[in-house]
Amino acid sequence: MLTFTLSWYFIAFLLAVNQSKKAFVVFGSVSSRSEKDESRDPIVSNGNLWQNRSTVELTYHYTCKDLVGEGSNFCEAYGDYEEDADCKESEEAKRDCCACGGGKEEEEVPPTARVLNAEIMRIDEEVTATATFLQTHECLDDEGLTKRLSLSDKFGDGLKMITDLDQDVDRIVKHLCNINIEPLQKRLLDLGGDAAFDNALQLEKGNSLVTGRKHIIDRLKPGYTSIQFIFSSKKADIVYHFPWLDEWLPMLQETVLQPLGIPVNKIIRMMLGNMPEGASINIHRDNNSWVKKTHRVHVPIITHPNIFFLTAIQKYGGTLRIKSTAGEVYEFNNALPHFVRNTGGTRVHLIIDWTENDDDHVNSLVKVPPGQHCDLDGNALDCYPSEEADEAAEDYSYSSDEEDENVDDSSGSEQQQPQPQPQNSNAENNTILLDETVVDQQDEKVVTTTTTTTTVTDEL
Repeated sequence: MLTFTLSWYFIAFLLAVNQSKKAFVVFGSVSSRSEKDESRDPIVSNGNLWQNRSTVELTYHYTCKDLVGEGSNFCEAYGDYEEDADCKESEEAKRDCCACGGGKEEEEVPPTARVLNAEIMRIDEEVTATATFLQTHECLDDEGLTKRLSLSDKFGDGLKMITDLDQDVDRIVKHLCNINIEPLQKRLLDLGGDAAFDNALQLEKGNSLVTGRKHIIDRLKPGYTSIQFIFSSKKADIVYHFPWLDEWLPMLQETVLQPLGIPVNKIIRMMLGNMPEGASINIHRDNNSWVKKTHRVHVPIITHPNIFFLTAIQKYGGTLRIKSTAGEVYEFNNALPHFVRNTGGTRVHLIIDWTENDDDHVNSLVKVPPGQHCDLDGNALDCYPSEEADEAAEDYSYSSDEEDENVDDSSGSEQQQPQPQPQNSNAENNTILLDETVVDQQDEKVVTTTTTTTTVTDEL
């Protein structure tokens, strides 16, 4: 029996009445960054935003102000208040100082900020600011190219320098444009909503799955399901096209890829990611060489205000929530720690990883046959027909050492890889043996910092 969440009922209602109104965009209060750097403000000309201007708005979650008089150093006296026992114990501090949990509520809070403040109270995590997007249908920059973040901010010194939400927001997230995603919503609805992501249904209708090392993905993304279209090797030198890509590509090109100016031969990974109500993605950051070469684009298909896409900025940057509505396309710097909480209905994003150059990375293009379970066995992606998958899984032995297989290579060092093997095909069991090292998107390593625990992983 097919089940639908409230989100799918809502989408069905909108499509049934053929509503054509634009996506609702929440505008936050103008942040202090617009005062510090006017060149980064959105500029409107003839009703359109200039293509190269930022369309990201920041709303800071200031919910109280100190009762002490202006110019008082009462709060500063407690220093690092989060670790200061006196701050937490002092009745005066708790009464008078916002930093110590006192103060009073801000009297004049803009309506939008009030809504966003109420939303973040639904989760346990402390959120410093929320990023929302100004609406624009200009998907390309002034030179006619896809808008993008700088890849130099995804590794090395560029990544380390992202420490301040206010100054660095344009290195964290970039709004590309607003597009019409109703055709994709309808197609998912016709496939059964959440049921479209069911593994058995995908196999029955001719797709293949990446199911290897499920124990890790279940821990990293409990409740998360996906439809795989394109996947790649660790070094992005092998690209796999999954069976449903052929069926979905015409609609994806017309609805998403052509407006964004992203040709399919530059895409190394693409999937639909589904988070039913209660699902979560634990804090992690994407690693390995393919991340440094690619732009991570999110296309929200189904979403709602109870989705909390969060990124933790190191040192004193705080935690940023990125709030998007259906059709608000953005690029996110996935080398930063990020996590997702869902306290409402279904959330579906089309996730695209694309490269700027189409001639410097791919040595092999592999078309995965229908009805396959693809597992990682050592350094090769082995794809078995469905009836042989259980037997293959029994042969797989898990070692705790495998979780540390992909090291954090931010320092520039890389683990020694085996020499490439000749490409092979086993006609007897349809196993595909590929040359070069194949990345396990679920390989991970736990890195403990002073503030949080971040998993370094190759994410689907």
